[in-house]
Amino acid sequence: MGLASQIMTASDSTGVAPSGENCDRYTHVRAVPTPDSLLTAEHLANIEELLGRPFAEPSDGVFAHGANERFTIRALRVSGDFRKHEWEDEQEFDGYCDHEIGVIEADYNALVAALARQWGPPITVDMAVFVPVLSVGGPLPTVVDALVDAGFFGSFPAWNRGGKWLGIARSQVDEESPHRLIAILTDGRIDEEHEPG
Repeated sequence: MGLASQIMTASDSTGVAPSGENCDRYTHVRAVPTPDSLLTAEHLANIEELLGRPFAEPSDGVFAHGANERFTIRALRVSGDFRKHEWEDEQEFDGYCDHEIGVIEADYNALVAALARQWGPPITVDMAVFVPVLSVGGPLPTVVDALVDAGFFGSFPAWNRGGKWLGIARSQVDEESPHRLIAILTDGRIDEEHEPG
């Protein structure tokens, strides 16, 4: 039985407004958005599809991949684009930003929980091992460079799936760029097998 069919939670999606709409539509939205179980199932199906693809074959939503380096980074969900709106004041911008962050956060938590139910507890991949290299401007593994370019540098939960490692994280390039829920697929733990020399 596939991952998507294993998602048995019936999360109440009331309160999750469509991403990208103006925050004046969110007057009655609850402060903490709840995850949408259908979207979680969709993410799980996308992860199944991603795991079954060779690294050399990009698919929908992939914004970084390396055939030789054997990694793929795929956006599973993207928040509204903050730069596409004209904001009346800082409070309006903050309200929209908080809502979009909440939606991605809820999605992330629901997806990690669903994967943990299916695959067991994740390990934590920590990119802190690359801080010394970053501090002196040294070369980084291509996958780490790609994650930094995508607005992510930190630790993330990951699972070993038949030799491939699948991680889940949230990224944002800058404070006005959309937030992303991303899947990181590599052929090894980047904080162990690809440590800088």
